[in-house]
Amino acid sequence: MPVSGTPRTIMTVARGVLGAAFVSTSLLQPASAQDIRLAQPIDCELGETCFVQNYVDRDPGPDFQDHRCGTMGYDGHDGTDFRIADLRTMIDGVAVLAAASGRVARVRDGEPDTGLTEDTANDVAGRECGNGVLVEHNGFATLYCHLRQQSIAVEPGQQVDAGTRLGDVGLSGFTEFPHLHFEVFRIEDGAEVTLDPFDGAPADQACGGPTASLWNDGLTDAMAYRERVVFPLGITNGPVTLDGIEYALYRDVPLDRQSPFLVVYARVLGLQEGDTLRVRLLGPDGTVLASHERGPLTNASAQQMLFTGSRRPDDGWPDGDYLATVEIAAASGEIMGQNTFRLTLD
Repeated sequence: MPVSGTPRTIMTVARGVLGAAFVSTSLLQPASAQDIRLAQPIDCELGETCFVQNYVDRDPGPDFQDHRCGTMGYDGHDGTDFRIADLRTMIDGVAVLAAASGRVARVRDGEPDTGLTEDTANDVAGRECGNGVLVEHNGFATLYCHLRQQSIAVEPGQQVDAGTRLGDVGLSGFTEFPHLHFEVFRIEDGAEVTLDPFDGAPADQACGGPTASLWNDGLTDAMAYRERVVFPLGITNGPVTLDGIEYALYRDVPLDRQSPFLVVYARVLGLQEGDTLRVRLLGPDGTVLASHERGPLTNASAQQMLFTGSRRPDDGWPDGDYLATVEIAAASGEIMGQNTFRLTLD
């Protein structure tokens, strides 16, 4: 099941629902891909508190390739998915921001933040974008999907600047995790052309060609291409589940020398065929207290959970720093992703 949007339909459906007369007079002006520059459309620190989960699909057939000819996404994905840490972060509030100055063309609010389940799949049919905002930019437009219910902060006809808050990241529509689905497109010969903001090319253009990013120059580092992301990584005191990670159940669990277990947990994103995953718990003296290895993987994987742990010694955990480490090694043996979390017990 796709994790965000119905292949090749999310923009069509979202446009139709956000307004029957989607293409306005201003959008009919011809546009060049270099006529728009984009600011970051979400208020988070890319690479630290949020990540790109899925890029635009650049393969015209039944397979997927992103702009770097990688596999960060799925067939038919027309936008960029900016994923936040978990549902608690969503509840705390992460702002969705206008990526460029323009005029709000359409909004929709009132869709519940239930996420996609077997019970809700039929409920979101025709409203896959969930709560959304459509902004026109003189021949271009940007679309912001899956916003939090009743968080929309703008109205049709309103002029916005780059960085104006449009709403908050949510879990509305066709999605299984809280994130912003962001799309860019222009009008060309009266047709809507979806663009890949990472190289400015149309979505139906093959990957690997000349690049001319639409992102502002100051976003070069933030928008750097990332595969094999470890997000989040932590230590808790008992069994873990992927749902528990998503609901941030382990983030603030108190730990001390008498905790019954020390369990390392991690969610890893963007895994590739042939990858090997390694997770370890190291004690204050550097001793490996627990370790687990998985792989080589036989297929690419959008996300997996890792965990390993150790039972408390009879006399309690020694004082000192405990390290949780995760490594992702490609088939070549090269380390493609890693992260470390430190816990101090005293």
